[in-house]
Amino acid sequence: MVTSIVLASVGALLELILIEHYEGTNQLIPIISIGSALFLFIILLLNNTIAIRKIFSVVLCICAVAGVLGVYFHLDSNFQFEKEMRPNDSGGDLFWASFSGALPALAPMSMLVFTLLGFIYLSIINNENETK
Repeated sequence: MVTSIVLASVGALLELILIEHYEGTNQLIPIISIGSALFLFIILLLNNTIAIRKIFSVVLCICAVAGVLGVYFHLDSNFQFEKEMRPNDSGGDLFWASFSGALPALAPMSMLVFTLLGFIYLSIINNENETK
């Protein structure tokens, strides 16, 4: 579980940095949220306290919201591009074309997978702490 969380977060961060996903303020949201979650996860591994677990869970929720926002931003950008390229197409056609546009529309959903892994880990360590 620990390895999965570390690899998911480091992989996502590296990918975002390699594709230069830091040109605008909105593009920094996933980098900051994933980076914060990874930092807190490492702190949690070193110092498993209730306070760190609660802060980590809040940051995980922020990651989930950032993932959903990312899907919206990617779809919106793709939609605007498609609308310029095909001014005569209907809204439904443009919407479906937005999923296969220049920006990977569903890629930000990987943040939800990371969030779920984090919450599964929290559930495991919370159960272990209750049985002690």
